[in-house]
This record gives sequence, structure tokens and C-alpha cells, in this order.
Amino acid sequence: MGLSVLPKYKKLGLPKYLQVKHSLKADIERGLFEADDKLPAIQDMAKQFGVSYITMRQAIKTLEEDGLVKSISGRGTYITNPLPMRSAPLVRRIKVVIAGELNRIGEYESELIHHIGAIMQEDSTEVVLVSSLKTPIIDTVDDDTDCYYIIAPLEDAVPELSEMAQSGHKFVVIGASWEGEQPFFCVDSSNYDAAVQAVEYLWESGHRKIGFIGDLRFKAKNITDRYNGFCYAMHNLGVTDFAKWSMDCRDNTEPINMGDQHNSILRLLSSSNRPTAVFSPSIYLVASIYEISRNLGIRIPEDLSIIGFDDYKSTALLNPLLTTFRQPLARMVKTARDYTHEMIMQNTIRTDSMLIPCTFIERASVKPVSLQP
Repeated sequence: MGLSVLPKYKKLGLPKYLQVKHSLKADIERGLFEADDKLPAIQDMAKQFGVSYITMRQAIKTLEEDGLVKSISGRGTYITNPLPMRSAPLVRRIKVVIAGELNRIGEYESELIHHIGAIMQEDSTEVVLVSSLKTPIIDTVDDDTDCYYIIAPLEDAVPELSEMAQSGHKFVVIGASWEGEQPFFCVDSSNYDAAVQAVEYLWESGHRKIGFIGDLRFKAKNITDRYNGFCYAMHNLGVTDFAKWSMDCRDNTEPINMGDQHNSILRLLSSSNRPTAVFSPSIYLVASIYEISRNLGIRIPEDLSIIGFDDYKSTALLNPLLTTFRQPLARMVKTARDYTHEMIMQNTIRTDSMLIPCTFIERASVKPVSLQP
């Protein structure tokens, strides 16, 4: 019996035990096993799938939780009642369109893809990844795809997306949203509100020289929303000259590169009038802030408090641990999936944006300061 992990599950970046689970589930559903059949020993299946015994055991446990198999102590693992014939999935194929290179996917896209893969496998929906870096988004359209998930498109993509929607193509934008009405549906985290919360938190901690460290030249909508939220909060607190404590690169038209960003942060933190606290919308710039601060002898959080954005696994490498916002990525994907079903079943198109709140994670990178009388 040739058991192996199906390639499509490997491409989705799922944990190994889920790759094995879905591959074995597919074998069961296509009739490779019948009711009451005994599965091979776990150690034998582990060898065939090319995974460890623990991974194989975990896969079997999840199949047992789904009611597909039953483990009997001392006897082995058996197929349970026959599975009903599966009807064709409502959504057969989804294309996930990434703005960057597929071989250089960032942590944000990687986590979204992980959640998309896990949720779509529940529906037996095929997921295909494509890049729109060197080709228009509309050129990714084909006759075999039921819906498209456009991940974090840049601001200048709106006309093209509007054209796609008006041409009848079904898609959801995930990770970007626009004010007003557009002819397509967006699901996003509440970036603007999170930035307001960050400023108010620093203000309540006693900080008055609060800066923004971000690069708006990327034209990434979520970064722009965070910057706008920051500006609103500062103005609302009566502070209008915060530009002197900020680095946003808006006036720099040179090509974007890490060296340019590094030098801009270095100039800001070397200034005699540097901020006592900063909000940065990019985890990658936060890493630079930590490094530059350490090289300059600026202590975090004693001399400089920092609030970042996103809570990826790499955040755990920062010392002290970063106070940040965690985006509701799993919920965003589930919302997109539910709307996809609604859009296809009822043939209705929403033209609004759903914004889901972020979770504020308080850690060690912010320290209250005493206000001078």
C-alpha cells in the first residue's frame, strides 16, 4: 500500500501532522479503505509517510477526533463507519494572489497562507498560489478558478481590482481596505484604530515626545492606515509637531532599500531631540530600531519605549520582548471563506470592508515615564 503526503498539502506549508492527516483522509474518502478495515501499524505508516512516530500518532489522533478512525488499545487503529459520498465542493479552486515573489514570502503572507490552507482543506478546496509581482492581477484569472483571494494589494491596485469586479470575477481582498464604497469586498484588521490605541497608551504612560518610524513609500495600505491613525491620535492630543520625532521617508523618492531605512533611523535616534517613545508599523523596522538603539547605547525601554505591529514567531527573538499588536489572521480568513460561500451560493457581491480588531499585547518594551512639573 503506497501511502505518502500529497504534494498539494506540502505546498500549503501545513504542519507535518496535518499534511499526513489530510493525505490519509483523502485515501479514506476515495475508498482505499473500507469500514472496519485495520490500518497498518503506526510505525509502519510513519515510514511510508516519511515522518516520525510522534507526528504519525498526532495525525491519527486528529482523524480519531474527526470520527474517521478508532484506536483500540492492544489491537490497532480501525476505519469507522463508511463515509457518505462526498458531494462536489462548493468552491473547487481558489487562487491566492501574492504581491511579492513566491520564493520570498514574508511572515505576514506565510501566516495567512497557513490559515487559508488549513481552512480550505476542511472544504476539500484546492488552493493555488500565484504572484502578481511581474504581471497584472487580472492576468491571473482563468476559467478553472472559482474565487480569488488578493493578499494585501498596494494602493495603486484599486483601479485594476475595480475592473475585475465589474467584469464579474469573484474575489476577496484580504489585508487591505479602503474608505468609501468600492465594487468589491475587503476583510482587514483595524490598523487605524490600533495605531490610535498605541499613541494613547504611550501618552498615558507619560510620554510626550512620541515618534512614528515607518516607510510609506511601499504604498502598502495597512502601513498608511497605521500612519493616519497615529497622526489623528497625536493631533487629538494637541501635538502637531511630531514630525521632528518621526521617520517616514515620504519625501525621499530614492528606491527603497534597507540601508536607506537604517540611516534614517540612525539619524533620528542620534538626534539630541530624539523621541522617548516610538510606534513602528513594521516588525522589520522594529528589528532595526532595536539594533541601532543597542549600538548607540540607548536602552529599551529605559531610554526608548517601543510599540510595534504584528506578533510573528520572530518577535520572540527581540530583547526585551516587544509590546505589539496581534492581527486576527485566522478570523480574517474565516470571514473571507464565509463570504466566498455566500457570494457563490447567492450570487451577491458586497462592496464594503469588514475591519476586525487587533489584540494589544503588553510586554516589556514600554516603560512609563514621570512627567516634569
